[in-house]
Amino acid sequence: MRPAFLLLLLPACAATPADLAAQEAPAATASELEVSPTLLDFDEVQVGEVAEELISVRNTGQGAGSVTLAVEGTLAVAFSLEPYSATIEPATHENFTLVFAPEGWGDHTVEVVVATTAGEEIDRVLVESRVVAD
Repeated sequence: MRPAFLLLLLPACAATPADLAAQEAPAATASELEVSPTLLDFDEVQVGEVAEELISVRNTGQGAGSVTLAVEGTLAVAFSLEPYSATIEPATHENFTLVFAPEGWGDHTVEVVVATTAGEEIDRVLVESRVVAD
């Protein structure tokens, strides 16, 4: 009997460990978040009155996105947000209620900063109002 020889040809492998890891790991899906409106005007509000407006954040991306909202400005104490953070799944949106309860009259201008929970700013909403005496 003759010995049989098996010839096995292997392609040259020049892949690095990083290349192999990239091939094995699925690509991360990103969220794409859109804020509307970018300008809110409460118009005239009386001292002691409470007014509300909605800010909507829509996720048009393929992955979930987590956001936080914060009011900035010298008269930010007159405003509150409900809720102030949320995780938004793809193809959905979350409404945030901006509550304005002024204690003094005059013009109020603040900004609502919309950011990822990692601190990356997405957009700003300019908020204007005029408070009048009752």
